[in-house]
Amino acid sequence: MVRIVMAATGEELATISTENRTDLQCVRDLKQDLRSRCGIPRFRQRLVHQGDSLDETARLSEDMDLQLVFLSFPDEPCDLHARELIAAAADGNADEVEAILHRPQDPNWATTNETNDVTTPLCQASVLGHSHIASLLLEACADADRIVDDVNTPLLAASAEGREEVVRLLLEAGAKADTCPAYGSLPLVAACEGGHAEIVRLLLEARADANAPDPDGEMPLHAACLEDSEAVVHLLVKAKADTNRLNSEGRSPLHVASAEGHGDVAWALLDAGADWDVAALHAACRDGYEDIVQMLLIAGADREARWMGCTPLFAACRGGSYETVSVLLASRAHVDSRAEAEQTPLFAAVTEGHKDIARLLLFARADPDAKDAAFRTPVGLASSLQREPLVQLFEDHREKHGSKRQRIGEPA
Repeated sequence: MVRIVMAATGEELATISTENRTDLQCVRDLKQDLRSRCGIPRFRQRLVHQGDSLDETARLSEDMDLQLVFLSFPDEPCDLHARELIAAAADGNADEVEAILHRPQDPNWATTNETNDVTTPLCQASVLGHSHIASLLLEACADADRIVDDVNTPLLAASAEGREEVVRLLLEAGAKADTCPAYGSLPLVAACEGGHAEIVRLLLEARADANAPDPDGEMPLHAACLEDSEAVVHLLVKAKADTNRLNSEGRSPLHVASAEGHGDVAWALLDAGADWDVAALHAACRDGYEDIVQMLLIAGADREARWMGCTPLFAACRGGSYETVSVLLASRAHVDSRAEAEQTPLFAAVTEGHKDIARLLLFARADPDAKDAAFRTPVGLASSLQREPLVQLFEDHREKHGSKRQRIGEPA
């Protein structure tokens, strides 16, 4: 039997048999067992036998009388010592970290690292993915939710960098999935921004809020759409993320996906019940993502829906995507719909110098003589802007089809 008494009081803490205990072979094993009884990590325990402090690797034997001493941290943090532990954590040097913790040293001391960023040893280990170091620090009672310099936490650092094993360790140690620094982000938003699907799954299982915005107003689903991570989008949708919620910029997830040309993500959102919105349609038209435009039209988007003073066809003509203009015309979009200043899509094509799109609009019977609010026509605008290829296009069209709009192939 191993008998342990408190050195300070002589009170017996425990009597433990080591017989047939494969988990209790050395002093380190005994210290870890004692932690469950006294709450003090092994780094602050000293076991004394016959006046000598025992090394952690010393073997236990029956009939040992041991005295247990609890060590305290220094009253004032030492910046040099804090830097040493942070450096050892950054290097992934387990032996050095272990030796420093045995001084003992508070694992929660914060100071600047080699890049002059304020951090803690656990934050440093987390951002670099040193799971074995993180495990040691957590064993030493490092605070898994410590907010560092109002911008970071260990879980946020690990989530942002895709350190899956560290995230798992931190959550098992009780880290809160929604802890958010005042000037940082949420772990879930950071994981979504990086497209780290497995970490997103772990955070959601730990009850992270799939609809919670970070201090900048960014939300998980918007971040996943921006990153083009279909797997993350599916995880968030399954966790009841709101597919129609607007972020701080007034954009829906579908708007974000459409503006970036992320077709698979846009389809996943529509399949999950997201409503099409006019901003998403116009963004896809403006930037020439014809596959998304086609998708939105199939989903019921209004091909004449106005946004910022213009129609989707006007936006596509201004953006210069021939394929997108073709999709809209095939959907029977009004070729002479009026936008700001009473201009038709043909005005947009002329202004931007898109000759092929102007030809396509004329083929669809766009009116080259339509007047805008300033009484200009597309023909006159092409001349005033010295768009010679477009001027020639209009002259050829007039010569072939006359001054009035007639179906291609009919006599002028």
